[in-house]
Amino acid sequence: MRVQRTTLLSPVFLGCVWVLNGCGSTAESGDILSPLLEEQAADTTAMDGTSIALDAAQTSTRVDSATTTMPNQRVPAPGVSPEMALMPTDMGVEGAVDVGSPPPMPDAAVPTPPMNAMDGIEGAFVTRDCMYRDYPYAIDILLSCGDERFGSELRLHTFKRHSVNHEAVFNDQRLTVRDEQLWFNAYARPRCVRMDGNGRLQLSTRANECTRWTFLPYAGGHRLQAHNNGQCVGMGEVRCADHRWTGGVECGGIEHRYLPLVMGDCEHALTFTIEDRATFCANESPRGACF
Repeated sequence: MRVQRTTLLSPVFLGCVWVLNGCGSTAESGDILSPLLEEQAADTTAMDGTSIALDAAQTSTRVDSATTTMPNQRVPAPGVSPEMALMPTDMGVEGAVDVGSPPPMPDAAVPTPPMNAMDGIEGAFVTRDCMYRDYPYAIDILLSCGDERFGSELRLHTFKRHSVNHEAVFNDQRLTVRDEQLWFNAYARPRCVRMDGNGRLQLSTRANECTRWTFLPYAGGHRLQAHNNGQCVGMGEVRCADHRWTGGVECGGIEHRYLPLVMGDCEHALTFTIEDRATFCANESPRGACF
């Protein structure tokens, strides 16, 4: 094999510094070989009795007095020889990449979000869209600590506090996300949240009756949108100031307050965060059945 060594003169650039993928070419054709490479292409190399000739692509370029152009350079992909990388792309050389274009991103580099990203998350669904004193509200079952009324509609209730060391959320406010459904799992018979025909939230022990939810990111939390009709959890026409007393108290006489829950348009929906710890308050020790 005869190797021809050629010395290339460095081109002159005005106004910018030539970097591997900087400045760019003003050539009108995408694949260009320099005149020196055209001379090299005329020379053939004998390999195993077969002559391989490189066809040079002749392209005219326009330059003005202040700029000098340079043919597009190519960098070989792994496993591609420098000679092959210099061939025009229309010859089908796989792996030859234009310096001026970003390399293609492999499929493995594109993350695929999980189907049920919220699955397994557990805690109280708390909203601060309404506040009673310094208490936010949470989705809640009527009554608690063994006296739950599972046949009643769900509501918003002030997020319950206590002074027990485990800091657990009360059973009647602790929800678990499973298969895009919301479950109260702390009971001997777990119950899921379902939407009835009047847009109210009820409970069911049958998985096929559970409403499936989309968790819409919003303002640092999520809005709960039903799959079947696109409505979101809100309070309807009720205002925050319409809260009522449940008849119970906690933490030295702080009244428990509640508000209704009803499905409606997502523009006026409640925004929820999921909290897995109850807030501490002194001298409040509910019995074990509450947790």
